[in-house]
Amino acid sequence: MIKVVFINADGEIRHVVEPASDNQYEDGATNEEGLLQKHVAYDADMADLFANKVWSYEANDWVVRAERPSVHHNWTSSGWWFNENAMWSDVRNSRDIILIQSDWSQLPDTPLTDVKKAEWAAYRAALRDVPLTNADVTSLDDVVWPTQPED
Repeated sequence: MIKVVFINADGEIRHVVEPASDNQYEDGATNEEGLLQKHVAYDADMADLFANKVWSYEANDWVVRAERPSVHHNWTSSGWWFNENAMWSDVRNSRDIILIQSDWSQLPDTPLTDVKKAEWAAYRAALRDVPLTNADVTSLDDVVWPTQPED
């Protein structure tokens, strides 16, 4: 018995099947979606294959892939590349949640004094500026967030 992995142009496994017979999929053929079909042993460690290996079309074999630097890195046949748009989307989503959680501070019936309300308004402005004030950041861990005022 075998499993068949379907590999994209970047060498990554897209999906796996366990065919009814070993000759149902031709090893090394390309399917209608343009994915390479490769036979692997039925007892192959699929978790390891998915996480740590990629198919090298040049070597015609599995090669070890370097560890993913962050969740914002995507694999291509030439290696990991930083997906800046994905990272900034996550930063903005986090920022938007914090803004929503601080909306109460700007309502007309807030229990805050005018001074405290102004502190919260400045904090919220700083939150909106996070993408500008962190323009060179390449990791969520490096984003500098403004400090929330005391109530």
